[in-house]
Amino acid sequence: MTLLWSTTGRFFSKTNLSGAIILSFIEIYIIYKMVSKSDAESKLMANRLNSLVNQGASFHVLLDTDSPNFELSKAINRVESYQKKRNVHYQVQNNNYLRLIEHLTVGIMQIDHKRQVLMANETIDTLLGRKIQQQRHSYIDDIKTYKLSGLIEKAIKLKEKQRAEVEIGNTNKVVDATVVYVANDNVDFQVIVILYDITEVKLLERMQTEFVGNVSHELKTPVTAIKGFTETLLEEPVNPVTTKKFLNIIYDESNKLEVLIQEILKLSKGQRSKENITKFKLNDVIDSELELLSKKIRSKNLEINIKIQKDFVISFDKSKITTIVENLLQNAVKYNVDNGSILIEAGMNEEKTFISVSDTGVGISDEDKKRIFERFYRVDQSRSKQIEGNGLGLSIVQELVTAMGGEIVVKDSIGRGIQITIYL
Repeated sequence: MTLLWSTTGRFFSKTNLSGAIILSFIEIYIIYKMVSKSDAESKLMANRLNSLVNQGASFHVLLDTDSPNFELSKAINRVESYQKKRNVHYQVQNNNYLRLIEHLTVGIMQIDHKRQVLMANETIDTLLGRKIQQQRHSYIDDIKTYKLSGLIEKAIKLKEKQRAEVEIGNTNKVVDATVVYVANDNVDFQVIVILYDITEVKLLERMQTEFVGNVSHELKTPVTAIKGFTETLLEEPVNPVTTKKFLNIIYDESNKLEVLIQEILKLSKGQRSKENITKFKLNDVIDSELELLSKKIRSKNLEINIKIQKDFVISFDKSKITTIVENLLQNAVKYNVDNGSILIEAGMNEEKTFISVSDTGVGISDEDKKRIFERFYRVDQSRSKQIEGNGLGLSIVQELVTAMGGEIVVKDSIGRGIQITIYL
């Protein structure tokens, strides 16, 4: 019996030991699998975090709810969702920003620290006179004006904003150029080039300067004559014949001075006066102006032909139409040849009122046609010295027609001379 218990005890002892060993192996295997799974999950989440940092592909980390890393995976997924929303929001803002830049009336170009063009809008294409490529490239490929490229390099060298007026040789545009230096860190930086078109402003400044100079010259000529002949009459005894001659000269020069002042006032009035629309017969205005010019018309023996219906009524500012007709007729009489003719036409053309004056004068060149509306410009300077005038008549016509929303067409008349037609 003792032997049996001893043998049986050894059996169970051996059995328990084997079971313990087996259980230990199972436990180790389970722990290994759990550790391996946890390690794989850790690697998965680490890879996902790296992907988020590097703006990689967007995907969630999916773990079992009983995983010890489940809460951590939920946090990573929330970060991923937040980043995705932020990226979409940023993309929308960036697109809106680019659309805004694209539609600005100023030229914009963005250059990085490698002097590569990052962005440029259509306005700067127009100002530079070339289509700027979308892919990155050296700004030197686009900016060929030395002064502008020098301004960019100066901004980079001094690390501060630069500004200057620059004339773009490729388009003859004058721009107010501003180059802004933006530092990101010690090495990285960006340069923003801003070009504002001031071509019209500079043209107006030039025209204003020329206008003042021309007015001064036109005023100086009669004033000098009046002063000179008056001093002669005051200082030296002269006979009655000479006195009358000098007084006639003074009178004529005074008339020229008065006409010049009146025409300058007409220019000023045409720019700022309000329209007073009334209905009236155009023939009445034309007949009145022809009566005022009758002496000059007879002296040149000019034939006047009017092709306007007697009852043709128009609705415009009568004072402006009167001034327009006056200057067109004066111009036709002044530059016409002896025994020539003037044709006056008016009517409706495609719902627009037109008034046309044709003469049989010497005509003008194509180049002069582009300039006859400039203030103080006179065709054929050598010949114009023999013809009274100061070159303001057609300028006044253009000012008034523009103010009334119309247009002017100049072309050669049949045979010789010119035809000036206004459409209102």
